[in-house]
Amino acid sequence: MHTYKHTQFKSEGVLEGDDEKKAKTSKPWKAVHSDKPSKNILENATDYKVQFDLEENSIASNKWAKRFPSEIAIVSGEGSCPDGVVWSMEKQVVVLLELTSLWEENPKKRHDFKLEKYERLITKLREGQHNGVKWNAQLFCVEIGARGAYHEMAWGRMCSAFGIYKEARKTLLDAMQTAAIQCSHFIFLCRFQQNWTPQALRDTWPTPPKV
Repeated sequence: MHTYKHTQFKSEGVLEGDDEKKAKTSKPWKAVHSDKPSKNILENATDYKVQFDLEENSIASNKWAKRFPSEIAIVSGEGSCPDGVVWSMEKQVVVLLELTSLWEENPKKRHDFKLEKYERLITKLREGQHNGVKWNAQLFCVEIGARGAYHEMAWGRMCSAFGIYKEARKTLLDAMQTAAIQCSHFIFLCRFQQNWTPQALRDTWPTPPKV
């Protein structure tokens, strides 16, 4: 009988207790990026807003996905609904966040696909083609594999842009990897079910120690 083993992760994304072949596929991916973002963009303004597509129904149909913030641009269609948007009207800064959870055999292809998907929108925002405002627009495409492997360069750039360092970065990474492995476990358990019951979002953030 095939069983699923819930394993712990090291901070670099390698599975402990797994065989050598699986461990190799769980190492962080590396990629070269252009356009280095500014460090800790959240320090530049005090009016940042955050929007994430967390509606359960968006999983089944794109029509339920949250629209791109209209105060930035009126857009629709392909490349207009990133998973997350962080923006400041005061400093005219907008950050698009796209999370991909994938099988770990071909991460670069998926990463490049997401970069190309939102390239047009990013270019138009930078050139001021929406409402005449030239935005400092940045895009972060972050990947997390089914077994917890992550895109090291993309992850590091995103964390640095938001001022997330050291222990906070490690804690966030551990929570993300734990969520990925728990979801993979759930999919495995439901592999023979034709209909799945909707599940609540996974809360894997550790409880702060009592002072």
